[in-house]
Amino acid sequence: MAIQTQGRYIFEQDTLLEKAYDLLCLHFGSKEIFRRSTPGSTDEALVILQIRFFEGKVSRLLIEIAASVRVLSDQVKKLPSDDLFKQRFERRMDEISTLPYGLFDDLNLDLRETCNKIIHSDVLEFHMVNGIEAHEQDFAFQQGISEREIIWKHYRDHIRLAGKRGKTEWYVLLNIEVFVQGLVTLLT
Repeated sequence: MAIQTQGRYIFEQDTLLEKAYDLLCLHFGSKEIFRRSTPGSTDEALVILQIRFFEGKVSRLLIEIAASVRVLSDQVKKLPSDDLFKQRFERRMDEISTLPYGLFDDLNLDLRETCNKIIHSDVLEFHMVNGIEAHEQDFAFQQGISEREIIWKHYRDHIRLAGKRGKTEWYVLLNIEVFVQGLVTLLT
């Protein structure tokens, strides 16, 4: 049985899952772009595209996914308790409620609260970390002939979100991979 759609938003699960896939591809693909690009370069084609589109696309996908999940969750709450879709949805929300959505999570985030943080965040920061794999152009290091010559950085696995709820400030280091895992479990 499906959600009654008359007078409500209609969500296609495959569309949300595709957005989640796009988010993962951006997340993991950006690391490879940095691994293949000259560190510090701003004029290589890969870097130009990364600089121009990465943060905006990630931001847009996070908002689209979070808003959709929140609205879907609100609609499901209004269904009768004997509705099979509601029962399945709530069971899966319970299953994913303890996933570690945020690093150092003192807010005890579940998927719904993670979506709230994404939607209400005043800050969306991407942080860089050193790459541990050999850089694409570090041939001597790749072959074990010499020490690493090219130190390169890439976006970290977590995105920093911050905001205020009333007068209380909050911070979250959102784990993109876990966020997508929760979403996929919920919708498949």
